[in-house]
Amino acid sequence: MPRTTRTFDRDAGAYRLNCLTEGCGAECLTGSARDANRYSIDRLTGAYVHSTFRFLGEGRGNSARCRDCERARRAQRTSGPRVPGTTGRVTPAGDRRFGVELELMFPTSVNQTTIRDALRSAGLRGWTVVRDGSLVGHGNGWEVVSPILQGEDGHRQIRVACAALSALGASGANTACGLHVHHEIRELRIEAVRALVEAWAAHQPMIDGLVAPSRRGGRAYYCRHLGSTDLARVRNSRTLRDLQSATNRMGYSEKYRTLNLRSYGRYGTAEVRQHQGTVNAEKISSWVRFGQALIVAAATGELTATPTTRMRDLLGAMGSHLEETARTFLLGRTVEFGAVAA
Repeated sequence: MPRTTRTFDRDAGAYRLNCLTEGCGAECLTGSARDANRYSIDRLTGAYVHSTFRFLGEGRGNSARCRDCERARRAQRTSGPRVPGTTGRVTPAGDRRFGVELELMFPTSVNQTTIRDALRSAGLRGWTVVRDGSLVGHGNGWEVVSPILQGEDGHRQIRVACAALSALGASGANTACGLHVHHEIRELRIEAVRALVEAWAAHQPMIDGLVAPSRRGGRAYYCRHLGSTDLARVRNSRTLRDLQSATNRMGYSEKYRTLNLRSYGRYGTAEVRQHQGTVNAEKISSWVRFGQALIVAAATGELTATPTTRMRDLLGAMGSHLEETARTFLLGRTVEFGAVAA
């Protein structure tokens, strides 16, 4: 929702807050001269505003969410079945939201504004361009960050972005460049998150076979393999609240893993950091689909923590969660790299 300015209702002599939940209609009036701060009195009920509205609409003008609607929203998000067979429904791979971060090098004539303008001219909205510390000292490096993407439209945007960036001379060939993918996993219960992390760690040697030599074996500083401390953090978390608390306490450098757990507490995502930088849309989309399929297969128990010795066995365990075009492409990459058995 766009940021708006809070307005004062002169007839009521107060700031008016309305619940943004469709069909609710709840409202409160505050008399605060300091823009409806959280300790203002609700003139309709005489209660503190913060006991009537869970959020005061920070950055949303006079829209907020009332306490009852916020409680209902949280209950729907955190309770009930989630993982098939044990707790409920896992979001299908093709419907799971994701975001990509492309670390790239550009010709010296290209700057931040040039890149932003090229993305806008290509019809893309919400894509941003930022500096990244890992690229400092390696050339004219920039990180291109997508908005939240989903489904085939998300992959279409990746194709459009890659075409626009390639036209500017962008390249991910420098070993400092990486591709990071955030996969939303908010709906997963703790058992499913634990299964995901265990499966990723168990199959890490095979996953290495899908990426460039510079990103294998945990040798790259910014994408090291999951270690015993990372696994213990998940194994010792009995609830999602435990896991969120544990990941929020992680140090900044602890996010530098092939599977970043630190992003869970902050964004509700699992960040896959292992892939090398690229502006090849097919490589990016296939890697995204691989991560999506692995999440679903692990969460549903179809992919276990038993290590595999061939790539086709790992991809086969993902079943219909992995599109056939992506499966074929990834097997081809395995043969090309020759690091593990196809």
